[in-house]
Amino acid sequence: MKIFSRVSMTLFFFLFILVFNASLKAKIPEVESYHEKSFLALYNFEFSKADSLIGHMHLHYPQHFLTYLSKANFLWWQLISQKHDPLVLKEYYKSLEKAEDLLISEYSQDNNRVFTDYHLANIYALRVRIELMNGNYLKSFNYLRKYSPLIGSFSEKQDQIPGVLVAMGVYNYLSDYGITRYPVISFYAYMFPPGDMEKGIDQLKTASKMKNKLVLTDANYFLMKIFFELDQNLPQAYRYASKLSEMYPNNLIFLFENLKIIEKFEDKLLEDLVKRKFKNALASNDQLSIKQKEYLESLLVKF
Repeated sequence: MKIFSRVSMTLFFFLFILVFNASLKAKIPEVESYHEKSFLALYNFEFSKADSLIGHMHLHYPQHFLTYLSKANFLWWQLISQKHDPLVLKEYYKSLEKAEDLLISEYSQDNNRVFTDYHLANIYALRVRIELMNGNYLKSFNYLRKYSPLIGSFSEKQDQIPGVLVAMGVYNYLSDYGITRYPVISFYAYMFPPGDMEKGIDQLKTASKMKNKLVLTDANYFLMKIFFELDQNLPQAYRYASKLSEMYPNNLIFLFENLKIIEKFEDKLLEDLVKRKFKNALASNDQLSIKQKEYLESLLVKF
């Protein structure tokens, strides 16, 4: 597993941090609506609002898989906005397992396999993400193997699934990048569809201009991460980081990403400006727990 320890946190982590937000219609429109609203609330760092929306889903749709995907997303934002909490992590796993069970049970007889495959891929991507975060590389690879056969089912279904353009853009870029940058992993490449870095960037740029707010948010996020962490193109990274901060001025994680990029520019005035925005957003947010506030405040110590 030394191969994965070398590349996972710079390559595969970014590939599978993706949450396929813009899904197919979920047969019950209200569930889809509450699911999307909860995502937007979390992008705006409105944790109490998101919790209320998900509570409504639990009350009225306790057997719908989107209820538990929404809960898992809520718990993910908790995990990355505070110090490690094993109880939150445990609930995150439980939510993903429940979502998977309900999805397989509800749609096992569904002729539209695109729907099932897309959301199963979503769940497996989330499992890869959390296993990588916890250093469980073998488990992450096993979920990666479950994920990859599903790609062909929905890769050409952009008309049905707006978010697939982001999913394929990230996959195309990073699968090609991984083999190019780390030839040693090419041994495993036969297990997965081939990628194309240039095509991936084009797909993400197209998605970043779409009307669907969840899709364009994901696209801008990945363009920011790719240009900053992998291509090391600071002007492009800052461009997309700024877009995210403009769209979600209260999202402290996006502001922190912005600060990391600005630090490389060595622009003290701009850095101080974003720091003030960060501090103001933190001070004015009454939907954060004490743990979250303490952790987020500690991030500024790095600058």
